[in-house]
Amino acid sequence: MYRRDMLANLRGALHVATAGNYFLGVKLVRGAYMEKERRARSGAHGYADPIHPTKAATDNDFNEALSFLRR
Repeated sequence: MYRRDMLANLRGALHVATAGNYFLGVKLVRGAYMEKERRARSGAHGYADPIHPTKAATDNDFNEALSFLRR
């Protein structure tokens, strides 16, 4: 859940699974928190930083994903 797009990805995957009438297997992990590496890599390759700006933001998406999956 350290990437900014993972919560939307999770919601989309569950929607597709539900529409396709199959169960979705998910292993929910917080993931790594990278500070210097993320800026250097995204800057060098010319794309927006995909990593949450803080650990608190990562934790927030993890908790939101957990709540979403419990529904």
